[in-house]
Amino acid sequence: MVDYDDRLHAGYVQGSRTPPEVLDAWLGAFRRWLPHRRPLRLADVGSGTGRLTSLLADVFGGPALGIEPSERMRAFAAAALPHPNVRLIGGACEAIPLVDHAVDGAVLFGVWHHLRDRAAGAAELARVVRPGGTLLIRTTPSDRLSRSWWDEWFPEVYQTDRALLPSLTQTTATITSSGWELLAVEEVELPRVLTRRQDFERLQYRSLSTLEYLDDRVVDEGIARIASALAINPDADQPAPVAPQDLLVFTRR
Repeated sequence: MVDYDDRLHAGYVQGSRTPPEVLDAWLGAFRRWLPHRRPLRLADVGSGTGRLTSLLADVFGGPALGIEPSERMRAFAAAALPHPNVRLIGGACEAIPLVDHAVDGAVLFGVWHHLRDRAAGAAELARVVRPGGTLLIRTTPSDRLSRSWWDEWFPEVYQTDRALLPSLTQTTATITSSGWELLAVEEVELPRVLTRRQDFERLQYRSLSTLEYLDDRVVDEGIARIASALAINPDADQPAPVAPQDLLVFTRR
């Protein structure tokens, strides 16, 4: 399992920085599925450095509860993104420290594949979300995985993700077995904002958790090959292609 307290927390903000236009696209997708009433009490499960938690509080009225197992990631969120309507709580999806039916909805953004026990996580989410509430999961099933623009120079990342990530069928079966009903698998169209060079700069911070499963030599060689290709690529400063991203939407029966 990936330990964010060990190394990833140090470069996570720079390596995972998301342009405002992209965050707006995700928030627009959340609006389509969450209730229209305000305020909404939401859990951001696996909240990391809090990049999404404060936005959830602003857009949906809050409070937004950031549930994060990494002490160093929570410390960064508390220092860098303080918010009067955000509460940061130490905990994991498999054991959420909230009372039953505590929230109107939960968001897992790039978190599902990190769970040690996904069945336990789905059951916990069903416990803390009120009946009729909403679960939004941003994840990439192995059978819907697209290749990055830099895949031809660093194919080991795609190969590792294919081996590690659960399929869409596996994910939906696990979640629906805990009392959730699948409403939609929405393909969210994201704007092309970062250039290939800027996207590569993010990759060099090594905040992509898949890299933790690869030998350092493999990572160094893959990054070096991308750098060499960009040095002669006339499209290096053109917007990088972005494939649609999956948002799985469930309701609590």
